[in-house]
Amino acid sequence: MGRTSMVWFGIHGGDNAEFGMTDLLKLRHLMEALDRRFPLSLSVISNCREKYDAAIRPWSIPTRYLEWHPVTFLPALKAHGVAVIPISPNPFTLCKTNNRMALSIHAGVAVVADAIPSYRAFSEACYLDDWEAGLERYLSDPDLRRRHVEIGQAIIAREWTIAHIADQWQEFFNGLLAKGLEKANSRADSAGIFVEGRLP
Repeated sequence: MGRTSMVWFGIHGGDNAEFGMTDLLKLRHLMEALDRRFPLSLSVISNCREKYDAAIRPWSIPTRYLEWHPVTFLPALKAHGVAVIPISPNPFTLCKTNNRMALSIHAGVAVVADAIPSYRAFSEACYLDDWEAGLERYLSDPDLRRRHVEIGQAIIAREWTIAHIADQWQEFFNGLLAKGLEKANSRADSAGIFVEGRLP
């Protein structure tokens, strides 16, 4: 039985809040225990080998570090079966976008993650806040991983394409423009003047 390749990717951390590579530490004991039944490996794609060497390399499971680069990142991500996205909850991380979730699924990689608001749109296509069951099921059932990825890719195609997001922004700005014209018209009416572009 071959090893299931797992991946974490992201910047290693920052000064504004607790987040980044060391979020993986909460998964160490679980992943090492699962490895005895379902052989696995972990790749870290990030921007700080020193932090990887200190925090991740000592694990008992096979791990490797890949330096993030715009040319090599996507092929490296696609080479894995499961992405893990542990998140330390704080005001900074709770308002993050779904980019890591959506990117992983778009690349064909199943996801187990801590739930933040932006991830809930993918709840039927991944495991959220259920690390032990999620990892065990994905490690034991590649078909389930494929089915979840297909569901997630359908969600992306329906709700998260560039065209769909652009339409939402256009609708938002049209609403702002309409409100601005309404206010301008109201002021103009009270002053008895005409405003070009006023609403009918």
